[in-house]
Amino acid sequence: FDARLRDKARLWTEFYLWQLFHNQANMEEVSSKTQNLQEEYQEMEEAENQVSALLRNKKKEASEARWASSTVKKKRVNLSVKADQMQKPIIQQRDATLQSNPRETVQENRWFEQ
Repeated sequence: FDARLRDKARLWTEFYLWQLFHNQANMEEVSSKTQNLQEEYQEMEEAENQVSALLRNKKKEASEARWASSTVKKKRVNLSVKADQMQKPIIQQRDATLQSNPRETVQENRWFEQ
């Protein structure tokens, strides 16, 4: 009977040892997977940081381009206004000539058509 009890105790001990072994193997496997996932996460985070830095640079370049475009557009508008102001006297003179002497304008138009 004592031999059977020792055998039973040995079997229980072996059973627990096997459970411990399998638990440890599972923990190592999960730990390995976790480590791989952490490495992938770090790689993805680095890639995201690089892409966000590139995006910030591109947004900055686009902003500078919009600013330059706006500056050029304002300059063009100012020059257009100045050109209109310079042409006003010429247009007014032409209108006055048309109103005062329509024959001369008809002759000028014929001359320009030739």
